[in-house]
Amino acid sequence: MKRLLASALCVLAACGDDASPGVDAAVSPDGASPDASSSGSVSELLARRLTGDRTGACVEAALIRGDSVETGFACAGEPRAIEGSAFEIGSISKTMTGFLLTDLVRRGAISLDDPIADHLGVDVVRWEEQPLLVRHLLTHTSGLPALPPGFAPTNPANPYAHLTADGLLATLSDAPLASAPGETWSYSNYAFMVLSHVVAQKHEGAFVDALSGRMLNPNGFAETFVETPPAGVSLVQGHRSNGLDASPWTIAPTLSGLGMVRSTLNDMIRYARLAMGEGDPESVAVMAQAMEPLGLPARGPQVMASAWIVVPLPDRTLYAHGGGTGGFSSFVAVDRESREAVVLLSDTALSDVGGFEEVALHLLAPERIPLPAPRLPETAPETIVASLAGDYDLRGTSLTLFAQDGELRASVGGETLRFGYDSYGDFYGLEIDALLRPVELPDGRTTFEWRQGGGVLLAERAR
Repeated sequence: MKRLLASALCVLAACGDDASPGVDAAVSPDGASPDASSSGSVSELLARRLTGDRTGACVEAALIRGDSVETGFACAGEPRAIEGSAFEIGSISKTMTGFLLTDLVRRGAISLDDPIADHLGVDVVRWEEQPLLVRHLLTHTSGLPALPPGFAPTNPANPYAHLTADGLLATLSDAPLASAPGETWSYSNYAFMVLSHVVAQKHEGAFVDALSGRMLNPNGFAETFVETPPAGVSLVQGHRSNGLDASPWTIAPTLSGLGMVRSTLNDMIRYARLAMGEGDPESVAVMAQAMEPLGLPARGPQVMASAWIVVPLPDRTLYAHGGGTGGFSSFVAVDRESREAVVLLSDTALSDVGGFEEVALHLLAPERIPLPAPRLPETAPETIVASLAGDYDLRGTSLTLFAQDGELRASVGGETLRFGYDSYGDFYGLEIDALLRPVELPDGRTTFEWRQGGGVLLAERAR
């Protein structure tokens, strides 16, 4: 039943993929008071954030300023051997898909204003006869949902493994559109599956060949891959935010541009430098065009380039993207004008617990973004546990919360889930990777948010 509960809830955001990057939420445009953590080496700052953290996460980081690079490494508990190995970088892969699409634009093989149907050979849903354009999918303004209609993972630990390109394309003719194309920003993994397939078809059906031939090989990326690691490169073991091991993620090869790229810190430093304008001249020109802002939707504050999220600050503009899979977290942010960048790679899925982006941005701008504190395990106050006790509905799943042996527990279909408690005031699953955050209702009762896979559900108390 623990597996069934995870399966029932993971459809919200694909069991770990970052459904909304939240970069702008991590930045305080009005500035934030610097704290005592705003000085020190990269390793020291990582240690301040991680030491004692209940997730057990390990993190590699790089801070790039002009020609200099400072790297760092820290773990919440016992160090794990991750340095020099490859991580799943999740949705940072989307910016690579954006690069490949821009390359196709520059070579005249595609236009951002083409109806996406022209490059698929299947019928695609329209909004009152208005077609979905390539630019709509590239900027998350297509109106398509976050995931394909009927998305139901057969294995929650590897949620995209069951998808096929043919099955994906078959959903496009009657996919629901939440808004007119170009009107509203709404993050869509579905859209990038489609774009990845288009890129693959323009390269004889091989996304991997497109990535290698057009970006990796010309710029000396020797440790970045999708399926087969290069000689001498191993894949880090990923972890859930409760410390349990996580399975690697896979997907049909033509859909890999959604978020299935693996890379090392060394190659991600090369990628950040390419975004800063350093590398093979043709690649530099493609990336520069890919990072040009493509406009602001009528509804929603998010400015987009070609998959890059544009974060305007009073004194600088950042181009950023985060990534999250079932066992990894990643983040890259680049200031092209000042030639500064930051890269973070973790062997733990941190999209639900938050704070990962703030760590990266603190390294880049300590005077503006405070360094978050570690999440320390604590004993839950009896009053909070008592206030949560009761029956709930969570998107069709019935569960009962109760106290036992000083812990919060949940009864689901005759099975019992146990929860720890941390210094942020959140309960976290000990057997499944989920976070339960208490919420006080206007009538004074307490309910909770269920955070899992990058998504959030508000539980309804039974009447």
